Amino acid sequence: MIAILDGAADKQAGIAKVKQGLLRYLQDIKYDDQTETKRGATVVTGTAKGKKAGVDVVFAVGVMDAGAGQIVGAAFIVDSKIEDYYKETIRQICQTVRVGDDFAAKK
Repeated sequence: MIAILDGAADKQAGIAKVKQGLLRYLQDIKYDDQTETKRGATVVTGTAKGKKAGVDVVFAVGVMDAGAGQIVGAAFIVDSKIEDYYKETIRQICQTVRVGDDFAAKK
């Protein structure tokens, strides 16, 4: 899922909004340490249990400023049997996403 995080003034507010959203779908959430990518995205990973199916899952969420103060997020939630591969995937995606400042610098 990729979404614009309306009402989030900065990345920390975006992370708080994402965590509220995760509560709608997950229970028994355990967060790993929050990290920052080289390109400035804030990434949160962790484990939980799906509310509907009760399946153990791993998740990774990246929040970044897409330019002009617009905070956006990307989230991946997968069955835990797929291992922590997706935690690293979201870190890599967030490190390579081009944001508004990147495009402005090329002009």
